[in-house]
Amino acid sequence: MNRKSYPERVRSALFHAIKKTAANLDACVKVPGKDFSRKRKLPLQTILLMLIGMGGGSLSKELYDWFGYTSSTATASAFVQQRNKIRSKAIEMIFNEFVASAMPTMTFRGYRLFAVDGSDLRLPSDTTNNFSLIRNNIFIFCILRE
Repeated sequence: MNRKSYPERVRSALFHAIKKTAANLDACVKVPGKDFSRKRKLPLQTILLMLIGMGGGSLSKELYDWFGYTSSTATASAFVQQRNKIRSKAIEMIFNEFVASAMPTMTFRGYRLFAVDGSDLRLPSDTTNNFSLIRNNIFIFCILRE
């Protein structure tokens, strides 16, 4: 039996919440029946995934990262136009679905995981402390004790 690790279960719960929200199209868009009715490079589910998963880069760089630097990369203008069709209620729906799906017994070393930030952490250099001289990606976990 292949059991998912805690971070994998949290990630799956988030993806499920996004997929379920995107399936409820009329509640998520400003003009139901029109917005996201045609097949595009940036369907609702993709836009929602990108909005939640984007880093701090420019919009063009984020789009190139998402599409893998291919010629089929959507333009920044197309992203903005698609994003403007989404009601803010959609993000609230994702949040509510995600929180509702998170089992209270799911813990990581006794803590319940609420957010993960994959940013680089730059520490000031201190020649008396070897750890501060390490320059690699360090993940910051925002956790609360339940």
